[in-house]
Amino acid sequence: MTSADLGHKVAARLRVTRPGYTTLTTRTKWTQRVRTTPVLRVTTQPGTGRMVLSATVRARGVQAVAGVLKVRSRGKLLATTRVRNGAAKATLTKLPRGTHGYRFRFLTTDKVTQAVVERRVHIS
Repeated sequence: MTSADLGHKVAARLRVTRPGYTTLTTRTKWTQRVRTTPVLRVTTQPGTGRMVLSATVRARGVQAVAGVLKVRSRGKLLATTRVRNGAAKATLTKLPRGTHGYRFRFLTTDKVTQAVVERRVHIS
């Protein structure tokens, strides 16, 4: 498999030969789409009632990762931002004070699987 296979379904054709026997040829079932696993890195800069986040997404075999990054806290969707050329930035405002858990999720694309980072951030 190579990076050219990313985003495609694949199947294999098998041919079994043995002296004295009839040659058998068969094909496997088609696979799900071939995807690569990304590495999601998120940095946060908390402030007063706000947080600035920057994220990078890298994946082997994909030069410029593109997709969607969602940010949640306590089950509530706080932001949805686009990832372009492997990078995303967003500023979240009107955040409650204190230390809260945030989940950053890069959604699955046709070539890249999802990635999740969870982080606790103190908002002043």
